[in-house]
Amino acid sequence: MYVTFPQTVDQAVTKLAGMLTMLDVTSEPGWLTDARNAWSAVTPGPPRQAVVSVRRKPWVVVDDETFATDVLRHLGVTTCTPSTPTGTRGPPSTRSATGDQIIVLLPDEPYLFSPHGGPEAFPIPLPYDA
Repeated sequence: MYVTFPQTVDQAVTKLAGMLTMLDVTSEPGWLTDARNAWSAVTPGPPRQAVVSVRRKPWVVVDDETFATDVLRHLGVTTCTPSTPTGTRGPPSTRSATGDQIIVLLPDEPYLFSPHGGPEAFPIPLPYDA
């Protein structure tokens, strides 16, 4: 059994290489070399903040030490955990402490957000695939 729990892009690439070694693959496949090179060449965009919801009822967001947050960090996006009073079940805030607009990401895994199961909870129109 080979179990991994990568929390960064670098850890994921390293774990994939380790798995291939365990399978007696003697040279790194081109796809893994390409992935390693692509991620090392990423130039972050302008600094932005995002909140990434992974569940609703109650709202749950990713924290700072996850693979998803490292992918976003590579792109110049830092994740934030909205501050809400204890027991609040409302959607994450779309404004930072400085009043800047925050990107709201509603992925389709592990919770399937639908056009009427998440985006409508925010006061601004959000693009989504219907």
